[in-house]
Amino acid sequence: MELNFETFKKWHSEIVLFAQIIENDLKWIYAYLHPGNPQENYDALIAQKITFGQVVYELRELDGSSAHPFLTEEDYAFLQHMAQKRNYWCHRCALDFVYAPNFLQSKEYQETCHKLFRDHERFNEVNENVEAARLNAVRRYRR
Repeated sequence: MELNFETFKKWHSEIVLFAQIIENDLKWIYAYLHPGNPQENYDALIAQKITFGQVVYELRELDGSSAHPFLTEEDYAFLQHMAQKRNYWCHRCALDFVYAPNFLQSKEYQETCHKLFRDHERFNEVNENVEAARLNAVRRYRR
């Protein structure tokens, strides 16, 4: 897969955006499933500076105790993996190719573009699914 650098930057930015939205939606799902006031629960998560991986773990524990979980064990396993992918896109991806001579033509850049294409599609899909779960939590647990 060959991408020009402008498209690469756009898709990369979208992955980061999707990850932020997914993380926030997971926090809201947790806030609604946890006993008490959802806004106060959400504010507590923000104050604690809970990370993507931590919110997946906490939500998995809480949701797993429910008779009707919002997400499956497969979803949670993927979200844990997604937290690692988010870290890659935020902290590592450019380092895989920017130091290669003529990096836009390098094998390293092409490999990163291939990963970007695959992950961009998956992050978008997960973003839509987690948003639907958040809206479902709001409807089910509106307090």
